[in-house]
Amino acid sequence: MVDREWAKPASLLDVFLESFRIGERTKHLLNHLIVVALDNQSFRYCRRSHPRCYLHRSSGNKIGYLNPDGLIASWNKKALVKEILELGYNMIFTEADVIWLRNPLMHCHPHNSVSVACGFSSSDQQQVTAENTGGFFYAKSNDVTIDMFKILNLERVLYPSTGNQSFCDIVKREDVIRGLNLKVTYLDDDNFMRFCQPNRQNQSKITTIHASCYDDTKSKVQYLKLRLQDQKNMTPPWRIQRQRR
Repeated sequence: MVDREWAKPASLLDVFLESFRIGERTKHLLNHLIVVALDNQSFRYCRRSHPRCYLHRSSGNKIGYLNPDGLIASWNKKALVKEILELGYNMIFTEADVIWLRNPLMHCHPHNSVSVACGFSSSDQQQVTAENTGGFFYAKSNDVTIDMFKILNLERVLYPSTGNQSFCDIVKREDVIRGLNLKVTYLDDDNFMRFCQPNRQNQSKITTIHASCYDDTKSKVQYLKLRLQDQKNMTPPWRIQRQRR
């Protein structure tokens, strides 16, 4: 999801799309990528940058500024995921302040309903926390995942204070996991990197990078551009040119 601040010249949206163009086995995924705009201005810019843009109908007529990290956007994310799953499509939701350096699908468990990046590391077995979100969520379309989002929607109505739960908050809840017999894959933090974490990763294995530690958009853009340039420097020029075709 993007807003007017995240979708404009030299913005997060530009960096996000560029990462798909130069990443390893990621360029073809642009054919399946839908960018969701939260306002008319971001929708117009998105249409100039990418062929598949969608103005979320519950956002287009709202007055005021909607931040992709805000409470209303959080509700919109869950509602949109639920709608797509009900249509029968498996889906990946990724934040726009993430760059894709390699195809992440190989890390998603083929039999589990949900795969999510939540700051879990196989090397140190650290606790999953919502603050450590990696900005990546994969869900299969089945009764379990659809029921999960129906329950969350009901909770939002009955208990409005729960509306800003992240995907990581949701899938670590014991009542959700046990009640729905939900099978979750917590994606390894060594592959799904966040800016905050110690730089211990093998750079050649990093799949996505989430600029989750920055609150201001300018810093997010600057940091992700630097990491994207590092990726270009690591990738042979002939490979980048071939992927751009």
